[in-house]
Amino acid sequence: YVSSVLESRGRAAGKTDSGMQITCKRWKKGVREYSSVIISRKKDGPARLEDLKGKIVGFEDPWSTSGYFLPRAALHEAGLSVQRLESARDPVPADKVGYLFFEGAEKSIPFMAAGRASAVGVEQSIWDQLGEAGQAEYQLLYRSAPVPRHLLSFRKGLDPALVEAVTQALVAAENSDDGKGFLKEFEATTRFEAVGAEEESKLRTLAFSILKKTELLSDR
Repeated sequence: YVSSVLESRGRAAGKTDSGMQITCKRWKKGVREYSSVIISRKKDGPARLEDLKGKIVGFEDPWSTSGYFLPRAALHEAGLSVQRLESARDPVPADKVGYLFFEGAEKSIPFMAAGRASAVGVEQSIWDQLGEAGQAEYQLLYRSAPVPRHLLSFRKGLDPALVEAVTQALVAAENSDDGKGFLKEFEATTRFEAVGAEEESKLRTLAFSILKKTELLSDR
């Protein structure tokens, strides 16, 4: 069985539902946190979240924090009901927002440009990569507060001494040449940052509030 898991916050929330303990934040490529955005075309797309009724939103995949959990929670906060579709040809009820998955952040803008969605929910880096010229053609309907890139969690009941030893080894890795080599090989990890009890509690509360609002534990 699994003893530890490294996940984005949305996925980690599902794991902590089973009692797993969050101990570290992972920095990837020098990035500690990121945000989610919802983007639409400026020329003919919706200008507000409320304008998405009867239209389609594209999400990255069912387990993406920035490309699904956060933007879908934003729709809930705006009072919008969603309905999963099988294809862009499916009719969308006038009082709901239809959604599809485009499977891969790099596909988000082409997915929208091809007319398969009126807006897309993605990590903010996709917006940043558009540059000034690209951003002139699109607009932001929503931007989330920053969230951790990844969280490391351990299963309930694991020896606390082992959890502490592994956590401390990962946190200290940036301080030695061998550790830096390990971090670089591990998908360009910059460092691991320890999470205290108070911060872990806040992360759990925030993650579960998103899950509760969007009913993501039972609806994919």
